[in-house]
Amino acid sequence: ELFAEDTESDYTWSENSDGTVTITKYTGTETEITVPSELNGKTVVTIGSNAFANNTNLVKIELNEGLKTIGSYAFEDCMSLEEIRLPDSVTNVGYRAFYNDKNLKTVNYPKNCTGSGTNTYYGNVFEGCTSLETVAPSLFIFASVAGLIPAFAARSLLLIARSSSNLNSLL
Repeated sequence: ELFAEDTESDYTWSENSDGTVTITKYTGTETEITVPSELNGKTVVTIGSNAFANNTNLVKIELNEGLKTIGSYAFEDCMSLEEIRLPDSVTNVGYRAFYNDKNLKTVNYPKNCTGSGTNTYYGNVFEGCTSLETVAPSLFIFASVAGLIPAFAARSLLLIARSSSNLNSLL
């Protein structure tokens, strides 16, 4: 349940019933950003559906710890996006969250978003990301491989990395 919508700098956001915040739109023109962990003193827990969609400026995005959910199509058609850092606090990544981000090359995948049980992973997250080369989960478990590989739909996936070692032979 969302309450009033508000705007702070380049972000439009809605307050959730529990006092946390959902970012509903980003209107900035920066090429590199760190999405704030708070807006107006309230904790950001969700990037809403289509919140960053069709942004042509962003090249690198870092999301802060505390973020729990990335909505469906949240970063769809961000044609300049090459790298995104997802915090380990993320447990839900929406359907086609990074759909058609053709220049996305590097992403880490949160350790708590394994794709098993309770709808933590909705599929086709990286569909259309044809330049994807590196996926670096913070903590990679083999049980999640089957859930991740079909989602990439990327012809050039070269490497899955663990923070402490490379798993080049996995593919």
